[in-house]
Amino acid sequence: MSDPYAHLLSLPYQTLREYIVQSGPVDLGQRFVADPWEAIVRTVIGQQVSTSAAHSIWSKVQSAAAGDLFDCFLDQPEQLDGCGLSRAKLRTLTELLRAGRDGQLDLAWLATQPMAVRLAQLLPYWGIGPWSVEMFSLFHARDPDVWSPGDLALKKGAAGFAGDAGADALIEAARPYRSYLALYCWRAANAKLFG
Repeated sequence: MSDPYAHLLSLPYQTLREYIVQSGPVDLGQRFVADPWEAIVRTVIGQQVSTSAAHSIWSKVQSAAAGDLFDCFLDQPEQLDGCGLSRAKLRTLTELLRAGRDGQLDLAWLATQPMAVRLAQLLPYWGIGPWSVEMFSLFHARDPDVWSPGDLALKKGAAGFAGDAGADALIEAARPYRSYLALYCWRAANAKLFG
């Protein structure tokens, strides 16, 4: 099946079907970040903070970097003072960008690889966990079948859409378009559909 909407609408979950029809289509490209380094920086910034806090921090980092994340993080890190980055995130991003500059990490290539390869390549870096790899895969690689089981909004959305049938069954049934289900779950969370 090549249509994620037809697939999700064909699933036996009335609340999900009604929400898809009511709220309209979602698109993996709507939050696509073309530059892989910007994508990973934004992903790390977004770890365990609200969306609005992540946007605020990213805006400050973007301004400080003036278009060159490598130079800013590796050669002029003082430019990042006051941007709101924790020491942990600064360490993670510095290690990633250093690996990129040194040719040890090629994010553009990695985005074309299967999830297992992305996980194997990124998880060894300090501060990178499965959630970060999943968000990079969804918003940069535009992988149509990403699910992040540790994301609280996704858990709540899947449970709300599945009802008594159970979230796990819905998540499994959404394959190979779990990324689209995730986007609907986040949209529902923003609309406070399930409390």
